[in-house]
Amino acid sequence: MKRILALTAIGATALITISLALPHLTGADLPVAQSAGIATSAPSTAATTAPAAVASDSLSSSAKKLLEEAKKKAAELAAKAKAAQAAAAAKKAADAKAAAGKAPTGGAAWNNVTFTGAKAKTSLATLKVAPAGTMAGYSRDNFKTWDKSTLGAGCDTRDAVLYRDATAPKIGANCHITGTWADPYTGTTLRDQSDLDIDHMVPLAAAWRSGAATWTASQRETYANSPLVTLAVDNSANRQKGDKTPDQWKPANTGDYCAYAVRWTEIKTTWKLSVTTSEKTALTSMLGTCK
Repeated sequence: MKRILALTAIGATALITISLALPHLTGADLPVAQSAGIATSAPSTAATTAPAAVASDSLSSSAKKLLEEAKKKAAELAAKAKAAQAAAAAKKAADAKAAAGKAPTGGAAWNNVTFTGAKAKTSLATLKVAPAGTMAGYSRDNFKTWDKSTLGAGCDTRDAVLYRDATAPKIGANCHITGTWADPYTGTTLRDQSDLDIDHMVPLAAAWRSGAATWTASQRETYANSPLVTLAVDNSANRQKGDKTPDQWKPANTGDYCAYAVRWTEIKTTWKLSVTTSEKTALTSMLGTCK
């Protein structure tokens, strides 16, 4: 009888000891305990009070050994649970870092603009000069816009560009982007994303007239969502620009002439689009402002 009572006490004490590890066993960690045959619910009041009725000196040496083993097992489970939590946290941090590396950030990190003024001047000289093509067959729907972005859940290319071009950007519910934007076209500061458009620097229609009419649907989609091609700008200025080329429209902010012409030239070069004679003349003049 004494032996039975001792073993009962061991079981109850082991349960209590193991239960100390349970606060660490949540979510993905519970299977660790369950796979070891440990119940993942708290012990009953009766179980937790049982050991008090048995003096430790009433236990045989073998029973004490079993108790110590139970305590050791509980400690091991707690350590495994803690390690699992740490591993999960590390993976979450690594995934977030990887996503951040892919996602656009404020400033020029996602612009893909690599040309300098000098390189743009050299490249402009190599572009094919040809009359503008027709608009036959053109539809904005030919260019699939606003693909899903790596910026976050519910975000698309438009959101990504807003985030990239903002100062101190923040992402709210439904991927609502807040921050401030230094508009390159007007030189003003904008504080509400509703005041901005995402401009295709070389407009879709202008691209169509200079070579995009022969592209595949996939090429046009890539172009329409390209970080090099897209820019967050004042919506009024963008609508004044429409599908005009630099010989027909220039930013009111003359300080943007160099950057505008450099980016335009890199886009035309990258996508093998032609320029008209008057377009080339305007770009040459604008590139002349580069220091």
